[in-house]
Amino acid sequence: MTTSVLTYSPSDVKLIISGYTLVGLTSISVKWNASPFTQRRGIRGVNTRTGSKDRSAVITIDMLQTSPTNELLFDILRQDLNTYGGRLNLAVVDHAGQTMVQTASAYLAEYPELIYGMDFNTRRWVFNLQDVIGGVIAGSKDSADNLLDALGMRVDGVLDDIRSGISSIF
Repeated sequence: MTTSVLTYSPSDVKLIISGYTLVGLTSISVKWNASPFTQRRGIRGVNTRTGSKDRSAVITIDMLQTSPTNELLFDILRQDLNTYGGRLNLAVVDHAGQTMVQTASAYLAEYPELIYGMDFNTRRWVFNLQDVIGGVIAGSKDSADNLLDALGMRVDGVLDDIRSGISSIF
């Protein structure tokens, strides 16, 4: 069994809106609004679980205050306020790994807080995603292969089956 060093590069994580890759991104977080399952107390101490069909999420990004993307995002927000028709195609992609979150129904949820001071500051933008329609949550490109190798499970196509099963959930 060989081991390899798995790496992570923040610069490989991109936020893409309708084909445009945002520049000046300093951080990004994705948080689902609902748990996929909730435990329910049953009679005589036997519990069960119920599933949620809620696939909504919130993406929060920090942009350098000098990034031209701030102007673009503000324009998108302003146009949405005028038309109430702004639904964005949005994807978070880790080009060095396998993580991807995708939606066709994102919108900007709030104005960023403007902070001016002696230090470099960022603008925090919040997107609401009505429904995450595709995605995979994974590590490095080699992490799952290494895990299967470590378990002695060298089965062709297993990862593709897992990924297609996960994408059907989203």
